[in-house]
Amino acid sequence: MSSTSISLSSIQLNQITSLTKLCSNALVLVDQITFEWFHMTNLIGHLFCSIDHPTIKLINDLNLFENNKHKHLVIILSESIAIARLNQICSQHSFDSIDLLTSSPTLIDDYNNELDEHLFDLLQLKYLQFPFISITEQFFLIPTLIPYRLPSIETITSFNNEKIKTLTSLDGIFHTDEIKTIRTYSEMLNTLMASMNAYEDIFALGPLSHIIAREYTQMKHTKQRRRSGENKIALLLIDRHLDLATPSAHQQDTLLAQMINILPNKRIQSTDKCQQRTIDIKVDTRALIKSSSMKFENDFNSYFFADMKRRVENLDAKSIFDNIVYSKSKVATSEVFTHLLESLIYNNLETKIKPVKVSAAAISACLEKFRQSPITVCKNYELLVMSCCLMQLLDSVSQNQKIERLAGLEKILVQALTTNAGPSPYSIVLQTLKEDLTKPEEQRQLKLIDYIILLVHIYSLAGNDVFYGKEEKDRIHKLIGKEILVDSSFTNELRQEMKILGYSLEIEHVLDVIYEQLDLLSSHKRRYKHLNSLVVHGNDEQPTYRQSLLKQIFDLHKRVRSSASTSQQEQLLQDIEHVPFDGFTDFVKNSFVTAKPTLVSNDYSTLVIFIVGGVTTQEIQFVQEYSQQIKKQIIIGSSGIIKPEDILSMLLN
Repeated sequence: MSSTSISLSSIQLNQITSLTKLCSNALVLVDQITFEWFHMTNLIGHLFCSIDHPTIKLINDLNLFENNKHKHLVIILSESIAIARLNQICSQHSFDSIDLLTSSPTLIDDYNNELDEHLFDLLQLKYLQFPFISITEQFFLIPTLIPYRLPSIETITSFNNEKIKTLTSLDGIFHTDEIKTIRTYSEMLNTLMASMNAYEDIFALGPLSHIIAREYTQMKHTKQRRRSGENKIALLLIDRHLDLATPSAHQQDTLLAQMINILPNKRIQSTDKCQQRTIDIKVDTRALIKSSSMKFENDFNSYFFADMKRRVENLDAKSIFDNIVYSKSKVATSEVFTHLLESLIYNNLETKIKPVKVSAAAISACLEKFRQSPITVCKNYELLVMSCCLMQLLDSVSQNQKIERLAGLEKILVQALTTNAGPSPYSIVLQTLKEDLTKPEEQRQLKLIDYIILLVHIYSLAGNDVFYGKEEKDRIHKLIGKEILVDSSFTNELRQEMKILGYSLEIEHVLDVIYEQLDLLSSHKRRYKHLNSLVVHGNDEQPTYRQSLLKQIFDLHKRVRSSASTSQQEQLLQDIEHVPFDGFTDFVKNSFVTAKPTLVSNDYSTLVIFIVGGVTTQEIQFVQEYSQQIKKQIIIGSSGIIKPEDILSMLLN
């Protein structure tokens, strides 16, 4: 079995080419999620540059067939559709052929045989092999998964590995929507592996990941597809719930982290409107437009990820973009600004470069020279969008100061937690909040919701250990619930935030509910042998420190790789469960192998990590660093990028 390096951009380009051919001279109906996917992959650009370009409409448009001249209908769905609505669309106009493409078989639920008989021969049902978006060669998103609501924390923490292994059916254990979510995740992951031509082994860390993996290995079309796979891949699923400290932190090591935290995001909501995930970043590009006659906000908004996909052959832009995603902020800032200055000379807009310190004003002056030449703007568009991003970040002084203060507070809290000296972390949060309340509202740098996220961050690290006993916990609850939260300027704002999250309980009870959820997760994590805490206890030589779950996995992975000890490998298997396939091929193969597959096997050309529930910019960076260290391809993906405020919706659902 041969194994080759996976190129996400090449796979994406091939799929775009196939879809462009399929949609040629057709009426193409898409849902909102598919439209976002088209936008981010620049598929819309490819379609409209083709000779027989199609007409694209949102499927909820009231005038779907107005002025239609196409004889071919293509429907592309990433969300469920009622069969009655599908019948209506397909029967409303006469077409020679109809293609229905979905990213998951579960989206078309015709168990009651409601589909009109005359559509059986006309309608061709196909499945999209590539429902995800390659951001870099090591990072992808599947925004089509965001609308699906994951099972509750109470439900998933009630399972252990042994109970999951004995599951014969999801029915009766999960709600219908939760079963649909689990199956959709499994089917999406299958299309991911199919596009990579994978013969994969699947591993799971966390009960939800284990349940999804079990469903994945039971699917008939997964087993059939896997038999012909040529690339030996390890697919590792990780529950987001097992590490909520990393996404609730305000670290800004990379420019991408700053952009996610400070600039307006393009976000997709779940169908119940309780959860959101970031899939792109809005960039104000008015500085590049010669005419200022724009009437609407969208007239000058670009989208960061989407615009970086306009020309895949632009290697300079790709290199700068990768630095924004992976390198330290100062390094990426310097590179963007240096390329901008060099581009002025290259395009004959400046004769020589004067030494100048990077600033919003300096970037603005450079962009002013570019905007005088629209042709030059088009030629250098990716670089100029990145420059606009950098200018906005440098201009967001108050936002940067706020994030820096939150990051500083987090360090103080972790230090208080790990040294066991001085005031407790919660006392520090409380005292800082009380000091803020003495200031006029306009001078308060942090909102109450920021303090709630700080409490979530520190409690998710250590649970009740952050208190000096039950007395202090009760006292702090009383102060927060009955004294501080009566301040209307704080309370009303947080109440509004909770309303947006779809949460109806009184604010005084919010923290108790959050603690209950975090306690459930903490209790579940204690079942693991090694990956049971985000606080790594030290010794005389190494003090206690905080470490993300993914970093712990990589450190354990590294130790096992460097050790020939089978006991070390067995320890790794105790936490990260290998989920076997039941097929005949695997039975024959395993008959000659006594040891279970492990993540450290040299047979795997690629390790693909999928985080169920959202990925952080820090984890994206970790993957690239560790991949370089062990000289093996590692790819990470999720449904979207998760921000600190997203943690509340996960806990309060």
